Amino acid sequence: MPRELQIYAIKKFSKAKKIVIESRPEFIKNLNELPGNLEIAMGLESSNDKVLEYSINKGFRFKAWLKNAKLVKEYGKRLRVYILIKPPFLKEREAMEDAVNSAKKVANIADVISFNPTAIHGKTILEALWQRHLYRPPWLWSIVQVIKETKKFYEGMIKC
Repeated sequence: MPRELQIYAIKKFSKAKKIVIESRPEFIKNLNELPGNLEIAMGLESSNDKVLEYSINKGFRFKAWLKNAKLVKEYGKRLRVYILIKPPFLKEREAMEDAVNSAKKVANIADVISFNPTAIHGKTILEALWQRHLYRPPWLWSIVQVIKETKKFYEGMIKC
């Protein structure tokens, strides 16, 4: 989105208590130029580089994500971190451990941790895996357990 349009949109909603902007890490540059009380939401999904590459195909590594997440904080903005629960190719226990470990790695900089259970959407590789009984979304109990474990070390807001 062009910078002028970004600033225009933010000014248009200047009376809002908070504006949440979703972004990929590579688009964080010049964030300090944007006015207002902004919360920047960035999808990490996992802090495990193998999961990022082979399960999700996210297009970046944790180190690159973290560098840009720290920029968000340096610019004085709030940071919301999206973490995926049960990416493809992980067993239930592995997925739970991955989500909690990812939360641990961002707990010191995240203002909000948002856990996102994997959803199956039509015409995707994940749907094809699910139809062949090669994938199943996370169990509800797994999601609850991830949140409980995260509450033990993270005092910020947790969403799901």
